[in-house]
Amino acid sequence: MISPDGRNLFLSSSVSGNNSSFAKIEDAKIAMVITSLNELYAHYKARGFHEVYLTIIPNPVTIVAPQMGNYNRLIERIQNNPELKMPFIDVYQRFKASKQPLYQQADTHWNYRGFRLWVEEVNKTLRKTHSSLK
Repeated sequence: MISPDGRNLFLSSSVSGNNSSFAKIEDAKIAMVITSLNELYAHYKARGFHEVYLTIIPNPVTIVAPQMGNYNRLIERIQNNPELKMPFIDVYQRFKASKQPLYQQADTHWNYRGFRLWVEEVNKTLRKTHSSLK
C-alpha cells in the first residue's frame, strides 16, 4: 500500500489485517504478552544478566501515516502496564516527534536516522542506570 502522501510503500499487513498497527488487540492478549515478557525477563536475570531491557520499534505506518487507521496503542499499553517487570526503553515518542524520515521509503525497516535515534535512547538509558558507562 502507498502512503496518502505517495512517499512511502507499506506492506499491506502493516495497514490491514491481524498484524496491523490498527488491528484491535484485546486486553487479554496484552496480558498474555506481559506474562511472556516477564517470563523472559526472569529467565535471563536468573542466568546472570545484570539487566534486560525491552524496546519496541514502532511500525512505520504508525509514525509515517497514522491517518490510515486508528492506532491500537500497542506500545503504550505494554510499556505502561503495571504488571510489566522488564525496564522499557521508549523510542515511540521520539520517533513520533521526529521531523526527519526514520524509515526506508520502500520497505518497513528503519533507516540510519531511525537506528541512530534508537542507539541514542539505549545509550541514554544505560548511562543513567550503569555508573561505569558515564
